[in-house]
Amino acid sequence: MAAAKKRQRNQRGGVSIGSRGGMIRLRWKHEGKVYDRSPGLQDIPLNHHKARDIAAQIGKDIALGQFDRTCDKYFPKHQTAPPSRQLSTKDLWERWMIKQEEDGVSAQTIANRYQTIFRLLTHFGEDITTPEQARAFMAYLNNDRKQSPSTSNRNLKMINAFYIWGMAQGWFTANPFSDINLLKDPGPKSRTQAPFTLEELRKILETFRLDPRYSHYHDFTQTLAMLGLRPSEAIGLRWKHIDFSRETVTISGSLSRSGQGDRRIQKGRKNGEITVLPLDDTLITLFKARHNPDSQPDGLIFTTPTGKVISDHNYSQRIWKAVLKQAGIPHRSPYNLRHSFASHALEQGIDAPTVSYTMGHRDTTMVMKVYGHMVNRPKLPKLGF
Repeated sequence: MAAAKKRQRNQRGGVSIGSRGGMIRLRWKHEGKVYDRSPGLQDIPLNHHKARDIAAQIGKDIALGQFDRTCDKYFPKHQTAPPSRQLSTKDLWERWMIKQEEDGVSAQTIANRYQTIFRLLTHFGEDITTPEQARAFMAYLNNDRKQSPSTSNRNLKMINAFYIWGMAQGWFTANPFSDINLLKDPGPKSRTQAPFTLEELRKILETFRLDPRYSHYHDFTQTLAMLGLRPSEAIGLRWKHIDFSRETVTISGSLSRSGQGDRRIQKGRKNGEITVLPLDDTLITLFKARHNPDSQPDGLIFTTPTGKVISDHNYSQRIWKAVLKQAGIPHRSPYNLRHSFASHALEQGIDAPTVSYTMGHRDTTMVMKVYGHMVNRPKLPKLGF
């Protein structure tokens, strides 16, 4: 993704010339008000002399007391729309991501959702300007990429917002997705993937343990399965979170995607919840075997073989897929380990409030929404025949 802001500035009477989202922007302050405007010029050397002329005019008018507060004098309406529609849909989507980031969308959301669509647009390989192309793209998502109805609907809403923004910017004359309806969402019970059986879990861990390529990730996978953690929470576990004397682990945060390559950021747990979980003998033995005199409180418990932060994308798309294929188990994402944890906990009689606390939920709403059919199973009368 292009840098959100490029800080190369020229001064023209207090007016600075910079760049954001590939477009030249002018910024200045007058009578206590900060102005930040784009003349609708792409950030290329040819356009910088035009920007300098505009900056000089603004500076001159301020000095002479003739500044036009509407700015129409400096940015005529015919100039405000971008001058070209030669950029592809995915290139414009990249600018849309920058805009969302500037508007306060979290880096993790940018990485997990917006960049995902960027990659899908790249793989689709067509510029989407017609309703036919829009329908073909949604068919690509639903059929080729096998997205669930909820994911497909979420992406369609984001894409519609993108085209509405693009029309306001002058990039598009119409939204080709406007007539595409949302898919019927069957609800959480129907769309939830089947949990791994206990036998499948044993087979997955055994395959990790015996595979010389991926055995390094056995302990990480076992921790995911036995504590029901989100992958980013397990990635962010540090030795200071383990209390060997009390045999507990504190889950208080995660190492989440930053949206900037492989860089990750430390975040609090979802909903701000902190949970302290007991460790059984298996996990106590696992952590003690990994701990050594050089282990520092802030050191990560799980890393790559070279000591780097684990990439959940690489783990999911390369390592996890390979192990499941080798084990002969139908593919479900690593996140399904969390779903499986909750399912087996409820099946073994652990109550919904305890499961909710363990998984970091504030209350039982999410557990009852997704697993209510397991909690409130009806009892049939014994009729005696």
